[in-house]
Amino acid sequence: MMTFQKMLAALSLAVLVAGCGGSVGDVTGKVTYKDKPVTSGTVVVLGKDGIPKSGTIQPDGSYRVVGVKSGEARVMVSSPPLVASATSAKDGAKAEVSDKPSQSQEAPAPAANTELTKTWVAIPDKYGDTTRTDLKLTVVSGANAFDIPLN
Repeated sequence: MMTFQKMLAALSLAVLVAGCGGSVGDVTGKVTYKDKPVTSGTVVVLGKDGIPKSGTIQPDGSYRVVGVKSGEARVMVSSPPLVASATSAKDGAKAEVSDKPSQSQEAPAPAANTELTKTWVAIPDKYGDTTRTDLKLTVVSGANAFDIPLN
């Protein structure tokens, strides 16, 4: 009988420890600005645990962020200006590349194809700022749909 009690206690402890890790969810949706898709950038979800998780915005505005801690979360969206890629899609001409260090300390804008540079629009800076964003959601275990209509 004592062995059964020990087994039951060990099982209870294992269930308790597994529950302490908490659950996570995946967040998917579409980012729009003034009813048009945001065609590039990043969505960051700052979960209940304070660990940011991010996903890339696709050309149709869709995004996916995986492994976000369940609970209240803040959402940030950034879509920095795009620069044309090193090779033009039209004529194959190479862009000039300088070996001089940049005067700016900021990271260079991502390279993009010509179509994306045509569809890119600036979104308000507040959405990319953890202290100013008003985008929030409650993440549950499993799949979470969260469209992000920006104004």
